[in-house]
Amino acid sequence: MKIKYIVACSIGTMLEWAEFTYYGYLATLFAKLFFPHLAENLGVIAALLAFAVSYIARPFGGLVFGWIGDRLGRRQALMLSLVMLSVVGVAMGVLPTYKTMGMAAPVLLFLFRFLQGFAVSSELTGAAIYLAESAPSRPYFLSSFASTFSALGMFIGIFSAYLVSLPTAPEWAWRLPFLLGSMGCVVGVYIRASLHETLDLNLVKKIKRQPISVLLNGHKAAMLHILVLSAFVGIYIYTCNLWWVSFSIQRHYFSIENASKLAAIAQGLVVFFTPIIAFLADWKFKQLSLLVGLVGSVIISPILFAFTTYQSFSLMVIVMVGYALVNACVTAVMFKYMMDLLPRMTRYTGMGFAWSVSVAAFAGFAPVIAQKLSEVSSSALAPSSYVVLSALIALTVLSIRGDGSTLTLSSS
Repeated sequence: MKIKYIVACSIGTMLEWAEFTYYGYLATLFAKLFFPHLAENLGVIAALLAFAVSYIARPFGGLVFGWIGDRLGRRQALMLSLVMLSVVGVAMGVLPTYKTMGMAAPVLLFLFRFLQGFAVSSELTGAAIYLAESAPSRPYFLSSFASTFSALGMFIGIFSAYLVSLPTAPEWAWRLPFLLGSMGCVVGVYIRASLHETLDLNLVKKIKRQPISVLLNGHKAAMLHILVLSAFVGIYIYTCNLWWVSFSIQRHYFSIENASKLAAIAQGLVVFFTPIIAFLADWKFKQLSLLVGLVGSVIISPILFAFTTYQSFSLMVIVMVGYALVNACVTAVMFKYMMDLLPRMTRYTGMGFAWSVSVAAFAGFAPVIAQKLSEVSSSALAPSSYVVLSALIALTVLSIRGDGSTLTLSSS
């Protein structure tokens, strides 16, 4: 497969994670821009609620784009999602603030965040499906680029937030990442126009039942597997990377600059490790990588928070290597694992919907839960308990098939 096809499929995922990470890190800034009429803490909560709205929209988008992907073609779904992302990106970039527009500004902010979440609902899973279906001889390696580009997107989001936060940055600098991201979507649409279709549309015409009906009636166990695995991935990343920065700053373990640097280093390592592990999975290891990653998260997540208290930058760089390896072990192989659980004609809907539901219901609340655990306990280990719990649940569910008898996490 040509590199431009990999980029075409993954650019939406990269921009999605860059934008979400960027907004999440700058919640305090958006609180000042759109909710200055509220008390400071209430303004931040309002800005985070606008962040959460995008997750609430995802299951709805997962159904719509899933149907498009399974009935009209993967290419059509990937094209439409990027077009919508481009329009919303421009809208966010030119959105007047409360100072200029009054209460209409926060109302539009909520609307645009909802539409953004709707648009990206199946972007990550859709890109992975297309890449794997396009290269059946190397499905783990090719599908892993969706994960690689999502990690790259987080890196870009962190770096963008850092630049916008500099004292020398102009007041309007916060708009640039949205506008540049929109331009990136336009480029992605142009490249995606040359993609070939991987779904047999002639065969699709003979199918009468709707994808979601097929999944809920005959593939409940598979959907549960995808849901718990998706929930773990989101909880692990949002807690151990995105929220970890806030944890380090709030408890004065690291400065904003150093915490952001460490988070960026972690995501850079994920970008490096993911395709390597996926390449090895195509060769030999397969689902064993998933097992190692889940077990490893039970070990590394408490270590991450415990070692933060030592306030050693060099020590945390070593810990971030462990975080990145665990991340890559799971995300490098998870999409091929999910695809194998579902029929070809329903996997776009199944993966997109289950992923969106898990993110909305579990992963999206991970930073809030971690924050509450940190507040009620003096132990630095407390925030990691949600990660450990999600990993143990995933290990339990994924190790049992629907008949309750056969292990699915194996080295075969």
